[in-house]
Amino acid sequence: MTDIKTINHNALQLNLFFEKFGINPYLPKNKKKARELLYYGTIAA
Repeated sequence: MTDIKTINHNALQLNLFFEKFGINPYLPKNKKKARELLYYGTIAA
């Protein structure tokens, strides 16, 4: 459950960031980094 909340929070933050700075998250060079940031903090110990 914590992972889902973290992913949702990260998704909201990323969308806001992409909107404010005019970055296209669907470009090939941005897709990988966006996915990494989306799952940041969800890796199990």
